[in-house]
Amino acid sequence: MTSWSNNLWFYILRTSAIGTVSLCALATAQAGPLATANNTPATALHLTSGQLIVSDNLNGDVGRPATILGEYSDPRYQTLLASNTTGSVLGNGQASELTGIALRSNGSAYFRVSGAPDTNFTGEQTQSGSYSYQFDIFDAQHNLIQSIAPAFENVVAGMIDNIWLDPSSDPRRVGGTVNVTLNNVIGPGTGDSRDFYVFSGLSPFQSFTAKIDASTFSAMIGLFNSSNVLVVKSNPNDPTATLTGQADALGRVLIGVTGAPDTGFTGQHSEVGTYTLEVVPTVVPEPSTAALLVVGASLATWRRCRRRGRSMRASAF
Repeated sequence: MTSWSNNLWFYILRTSAIGTVSLCALATAQAGPLATANNTPATALHLTSGQLIVSDNLNGDVGRPATILGEYSDPRYQTLLASNTTGSVLGNGQASELTGIALRSNGSAYFRVSGAPDTNFTGEQTQSGSYSYQFDIFDAQHNLIQSIAPAFENVVAGMIDNIWLDPSSDPRRVGGTVNVTLNNVIGPGTGDSRDFYVFSGLSPFQSFTAKIDASTFSAMIGLFNSSNVLVVKSNPNDPTATLTGQADALGRVLIGVTGAPDTGFTGQHSEVGTYTLEVVPTVVPEPSTAALLVVGASLATWRRCRRRGRSMRASAF
């Protein structure tokens, strides 16, 4: 299948280790089944009424394939010129990147993606999971010409992906280079990367503070409304992952837990560890108590004034 962006287009071809060839569409990455059932707001775990603390764990590092990226001399993919395993600035440290790769005289470039440790790019690997790749093209003076939006694919055991830039007549490509960057942390992965809980037993519209009391990873929490829409989230740089909000009309609170920097709560992170989440309702004095305080204060003021009045009358005689 062909994909293009601003007249810069490229292809991807998938080839099996035994030589079978099939053309693959550049589709959005599909995630496998998650390990637990409370991984979306709609399937949140409803805790017992009054239970305001819960402990669990997340694993966002499953289904994150360790990749290897190779540069080839031409479309025949016979001569490997360079390769990289863990150079990418994206992902969990197991994604690949090649930078400063010289474009061919016609402006094209050819690459192959496999799973580590398949250094020969024959498909001898067992990695599994989604990844994205992005092309950044530069002219001879290293000025950026174009960044092509990331495309999404999957690493599958026994398979390799061929990706390339098609020849171009754009004169700016003459003497230019290209960077190819892979990201192996795409979507929720295939582990337990998100948890959602419904706390209940609060008063209608009661204010509260939700926070991570303890965690062994960089956690984030978010408050979702009755339509399962994220309405407020903790700061990804806040080690205590704290937020404030109000319960709904039934005294319920829907909180999601994920790993930083997954600000969209899609599960796109590689954090692993345990956590304890707590919801602390704001204590408001009962109306009767508040009224007694006001009455008591008024009575005390009246008595002071009355005593002061007696003293003034006594001194007049």
